[in-house]
Parts: sequence; structure tokens; C-alpha cells
Amino acid sequence: QRFAWAGAFRRISDGLFYMSHTHLRTATPNDLGALTELERLCFRQDRQSTRESIRRSIESRHQSVFVLESSPSNGRLLGSAVCFRYRETLRIYSISVHPDGRGQGYGDVLLEHALSLAKEMGARKVTLEVDASDQRLMGWYQRHGFQIETHLAHYYGSGAHGYRMQLSLDAGADGPKLNLVVVDTPKKWKLSNDAVEVVSAKSFLTAERFRNSDRYHVLNLCSSYKTH
Repeated sequence: QRFAWAGAFRRISDGLFYMSHTHLRTATPNDLGALTELERLCFRQDRQSTRESIRRSIESRHQSVFVLESSPSNGRLLGSAVCFRYRETLRIYSISVHPDGRGQGYGDVLLEHALSLAKEMGARKVTLEVDASDQRLMGWYQRHGFQIETHLAHYYGSGAHGYRMQLSLDAGADGPKLNLVVVDTPKKWKLSNDAVEVVSAKSFLTAERFRNSDRYHVLNLCSSYKTH
């Protein structure tokens, strides 16, 4: 996993405090030029992704590429992230922040968005690789809850070792299961209990995060869908 460092980020009670002048969105082929230049600015040549590799990541059904820009109006690229989506794992492949934007918390914005994506898709864990010589970066990930899992000998080349780090999101292993109520018309249900989520049968059957259904206590009150 590759990273160009960004500093700490402020938090408020209901989550991250996003700077009003930034905009986070999914990357498109129109971003290829800016993303290729960001690679050149952030990474040494032997660790840069090519323009073709970036294009494949944007077009892939199994990857997520998102960009952070200064505002929707001027679209100046501040940073980007590339993630690989597996059935139960989100792998963060790359996080990069423009040199002019470092120390302003943009790296935290990108990482927190990746973690939100992992939770939304129902992943049990988030993994990444980091240069074993980069103690500062490892410490930053550890402050976000990641732990070192595996030593990767010569991962970045001869004598350049790495670590695989992991953040567990498995509610079944590390905490109580989530409560899920399946109903015909969720809008008619007005619950203020954060421990309960109300969804439609269609959402329950199609949403990727519900595929690992053993993570939930499911109460089916829906007439259009019956569990077996």
C-alpha cells in the first residue's frame, strides 16, 4: 500500500468535520491526467501506477477509486484513494495527497471514507500493506485502529520489507450482532433507536452489506418476503 502523508484531522461528535472547501467523489476517466500527475508527485518512480493501471482501476467492477478536490467548481485535485473490494474484505491499495495539501487532514478524510465504504459493503476487515521502514505511517494507521498482522519480506523489492496491517470490522467476533428489521414499507417505521435498522425486503436481498447475514439478528415482518 502506498501513501503520501497527511496530518491529523479534527473530529466532532457526529463524525468527521469535513472542510467546507473540499468535495469527495468517485473518480471518472476524465480524472486520468490529474491522477497520473498525482502519482508522479507523490511516489518514487518504481512505485507509481501507470496511466493504464489507473484507468483499469476506475473501470473495474471490483475496485473503488475516489478523489478529493478543493471544490466542485474548480476541481483542483487534493488527493485520491484506490481500494479493492472482496466479498468480506476491503483492501486499501493506495492513498495519496498532493504535496501542497499535506498537513491539512486530507489523508484522514480519504481513509475514513474507505472505512465507511467497507462498513457499507459489509466487510469483516480492512487490510493494507505498508513499508516496514515507515514508522510514522504505521503509527498513523495504528491510531485508526489497524494492527500489524504479517511481515512481508522483500515486498517492495530486494531488502525493502513491508507489513500487512488489518482493521477488524467483524461485529460477530468482536461485539454484539446488529438488529435488522425487514418490512414492506420502511418509511412508515419511525425508530430513534440506533441499535435497530429497518430495511425493505428488496434492500435486504440485494444490498452487498447484508450478504454476510450472520452478522445480524433479523426480524422479518415483511409479507412480500419470507425467510426459510
